Order: sequence, then C-alpha cells, then structure tokens
Amino acid sequence: MRHSISSILILSFVIPVTLLAQTLPESQFLVKLKYLKSDLPQSVSTTCVAVFPDGRFHLEQQPVWPGSDPQIYEDSLPENDLKSLLTIIDDPELRDLKEIDKGKQFFRQREHGEVVWALIPRGETTQKLIFNSQTGTAEQHSKALPKPLSALVGWSETTAKALGRRKVRPLKNAKPVMCWVAETDAI
Repeated sequence: MRHSISSILILSFVIPVTLLAQTLPESQFLVKLKYLKSDLPQSVSTTCVAVFPDGRFHLEQQPVWPGSDPQIYEDSLPENDLKSLLTIIDDPELRDLKEIDKGKQFFRQREHGEVVWALIPRGETTQKLIFNSQTGTAEQHSKALPKPLSALVGWSETTAKALGRRKVRPLKNAKPVMCWVAETDAI
C-alpha cells in the first residue's frame, strides 16, 4: 500500500497534462490555480480552479487517494466573490512572489502538506508559481505556504465549499482538464 500511494503522488507530479491543446491564451484567465493536499497515509486530494475575467469559472475536485471520480463544476461567481479574488490577485505581496520549486521530493510516507501551482496573467507576462509546504516528519522542518498564496488557496477552498450552498451541481460526463494548469516545464 505504501508503494501505491507513493506511485500515485509521483505520477501526479511527473505525468504531463496531455490536454494542453485545449489551453486558452493566459490573458483570457484571471487566475489558474491547482492545489494538491496530502494527508498521507489517509488521503490525497486535488482541487483546481480557472477563473475568467467575466466571473465564469471551471472548478475540479478529485480525491486521488482513496480514488474516486472527479467532480467538475462550471458556473459564475457572485460579484462579491469576484471582487474578493481581484483584491487577492492584485495584492502587491502576491505580485512580488517569485518561486518555482522544481526537482524536490514533495512528500514522503506519513507526511502532510500542500502543493500549489498558480498562473496569473500580469499584462504582457504571466506570473508562474509552484510552492509546496510540508509538515509531519522528524527529518524535515515544517514549511508553510507564503501568506499571499495561502489567501488565494483559502479563496479557492471557500469557493468550492460554497457550491453546495448555491446548489451548483457537478457537470455530467465532463472530462477533467486540470484547469489548464501544466505540471511540466511550461509552468
């Protein structure tokens, strides 16, 4: 069982997203965010969200361990939620954040942590971020996500939780596209 959990995690980091042909130009998004949460050995889950300038969004949730089918949602954000997102992505601390954390082993057995991929169009360029946080092992010191990135992740979690209250139902027969966030050198 340990080997299969490790294999799942390794595959989720190594296998490139093959659906990038469906990618829309970065400027057509306000943000693309993919968030992996590990509570090994109990669970691993992935949530991603892509938000468009008009407030429409695409959100996917999938427990990786234990496995189950992805839930895919598309809808429009309430005006207050969109304003909240715009405030977060315009935060100078988030704008100034620069890190792509590549080549590290993210999680080991009995570790808890998060990995966040974010793409945020910034005029002529796109801010590309990969961060991971870790807790739960004696060999490794805890490492938290940067505060401005935690705010963005918190916003996405709140948005995902609000879907039930807003009675937004998952799409039927939709195929996951990981919100068009590449896990390869493209990010």
